[in-house]
Amino acid sequence: MRTTIVRATGCLLGIVMILGLSACGDGGSGETTTAGDSKRYCELVAQLQEAGNEAYGEVSADPNATEEDYIAASKDFYESNQETFDELAQVAPAEINDDVQTLVDSIRGQAGHGPEIPTDEASPAEARIQTYESENC
Repeated sequence: MRTTIVRATGCLLGIVMILGLSACGDGGSGETTTAGDSKRYCELVAQLQEAGNEAYGEVSADPNATEEDYIAASKDFYESNQETFDELAQVAPAEINDDVQTLVDSIRGQAGHGPEIPTDEASPAEARIQTYESENC
């Protein structure tokens, strides 16, 4: 059980880092978003990176952090950013749309808000997203 939770938490931290790897944008613009909106996608990635740093900063710095601390941070991170994750999935560019949906579903599952996505399904999606972001954001 401990190994599974630690691995899942590690995956979620990795996802946050991947989503923010090449974050761009200067915040919300108030514009209407549409599917395949690369600019808005990159803005949301930047927002989630900042939120992830905040959500996990304290627990990551605590050498005495427990599984429960990481689980609570994961749940709080998702719940505090649920609308942003939903919009991210809506505006994801066509070439990574399915991968972003997989990643968002994985984050939901790890936060206890849906079924968990197997690592062998989420990891390739993460890699393709990382490539897209490094080239486009």
